[in-house]
Amino acid sequence: MWYVALPFLPFRGIIVRTAEFAHVFLFRCPACHGAVTSVCFNSESNLEMADEEVLRPTCDCGWSGELSGFMAVRHWVHSWEAIAVKDKAEGARPEAA
Repeated sequence: MWYVALPFLPFRGIIVRTAEFAHVFLFRCPACHGAVTSVCFNSESNLEMADEEVLRPTCDCGWSGELSGFMAVRHWVHSWEAIAVKDKAEGARPEAA
């Protein structure tokens, strides 16, 4: 599981693009029952593999701890490259006067 985005990996002097997926988890805080989110990066989009990860979210109420991905209320996965390209394209649009 990747926790830091590594868009390019060197391989014998050649730069190879790796596919990355952002796994977004929504948890219920054990202390205040509010929403707590966490994200991790993985080279696979498989939900079940990411559900095995132990995440360390922090809630606005001050609670901090470890939660397994399978304990999440919801779990989404998105291609990180697709999101980055979309954000870049939207930022290049001219502002309306």
